[in-house]
Amino acid sequence: MDFDDVLSKLFNYYNVSSITDFANSIGAERSTVNGWKSRKALGTMLEYINSRDSKAMEYIYTPSYSQTIQTISNGQNAQTVHRDMISGSNPKEDNLCKDIDTATLSLFIEAYQKAKDKNDLKGFRVHLMDY
Repeated sequence: MDFDDVLSKLFNYYNVSSITDFANSIGAERSTVNGWKSRKALGTMLEYINSRDSKAMEYIYTPSYSQTIQTISNGQNAQTVHRDMISGSNPKEDNLCKDIDTATLSLFIEAYQKAKDKNDLKGFRVHLMDY
């Protein structure tokens, strides 16, 4: 997911249509948001948003039910996975996510999305395993 995709989702989340309205909604100056936009400073913007409104981060990166169903080929498994996502019934994963700082998790998600967009998830996984 690139900067423009995230910004579009944030506009939807805050129900705004301009940079000025968005800046007002997040408590930032218009010039700050314009600076992020001109530099495509996704990490900086996400760090700022997360420090003020973690629900916005969830909105950006949580797949909808239909996306979850489409990404898993077996419908039976998809229903189970989605139920687990909603109920949080996997304590091992819950504890792991609580142990990762927000900046690192945001970078991981951004790198994952980039690999997914380039259709190179295998390469991404190999790179992670090499580290």
